[in-house]
Amino acid sequence: MEELNVLYTTDRNYFKYMITSLYSLLENNMDLKLNIHIIYEGFTEEEFNLTNRIIASFPNSRVIYHPFDKTRKEIEKYNIPNWRDTKIANARIFFSSIFKDEKNMLYLDSDTLVVGSLKELLNADGAVNMVKDLLPREKVNELGIPIKNYCNSGVFYINMDKWYRDDCDKLLVDTLSHKSTSYSYPDQDIINISLRDEIELLHPKYNLFSIDTYYKSMLAMKLYDRKNRMETREDEQKMAEAKKSPVILHATPLCFLKGHRVEEDVHPYNKIYCDYRLKVDGKVIETRKISMKEKMFIDTGLYTKLVVPSIVRTKVKKILKKEN
Repeated sequence: MEELNVLYTTDRNYFKYMITSLYSLLENNMDLKLNIHIIYEGFTEEEFNLTNRIIASFPNSRVIYHPFDKTRKEIEKYNIPNWRDTKIANARIFFSSIFKDEKNMLYLDSDTLVVGSLKELLNADGAVNMVKDLLPREKVNELGIPIKNYCNSGVFYINMDKWYRDDCDKLLVDTLSHKSTSYSYPDQDIINISLRDEIELLHPKYNLFSIDTYYKSMLAMKLYDRKNRMETREDEQKMAEAKKSPVILHATPLCFLKGHRVEEDVHPYNKIYCDYRLKVDGKVIETRKISMKEKMFIDTGLYTKLVVPSIVRTKVKKILKKEN
């Protein structure tokens, strides 16, 4: 049986999303030996017990816990900015410190859902393998370093032999030691800057954003400089394939941050998320009907607020008004 090492980094605020993602991963990959690594902070005994029970129900898996304190010192050493008021999101940068003889590593954000087999992913041959991000080109340019393919760090697959061969840890440290710009998305910006020559692109089915599931192509082009992701007919074909047969869904941008009902209701992955939550803890999440216009407005408004100036948000409102 082939082996895959998976890493999550989470604290109590994101536990229910992480455990839901974990369950989806295990259920859809019973033909792989899965070593689940969790860098955690503040878990309760009940949360440890729930995680252990779920792992025990899948005999092909095991879990290894890593206290965040081991990684916190590195983050503070380089003064890496918090992401959404927490440091633990940046722990992914230092993943190699907790791995020994592993051959591979797949990092997953807590707000992902694994809905297909990861077996094919094991054939990815880059030192670092990622999917392009939706971040507008103007925001990428603010980093001050030419980056052809700016990628999303919510999902990335590492070939550990090539990681060490190419001395990727040193590349990260060099960037952290010579910080010359501010970071909007600390871990993601650092990974893209440091490893821009090491990253190989993954098929978008391994990190399908919620935006891709319901925006019209032209609207997405207007909003997010889509040419950064859809440069060729082959890119368009791959996106069509991803929508038809996704493997990993990513809840960007409304990633169930605090479980507010409105956030869950507007999200295109809500139903499948609720289905897995029910399997995890038996809880039914109440939903209500909401129009597509509301979905697009809330989703676009929140996402663009994070990454682009107010003038673009004004443009978004005008576009949506014309669409209706």
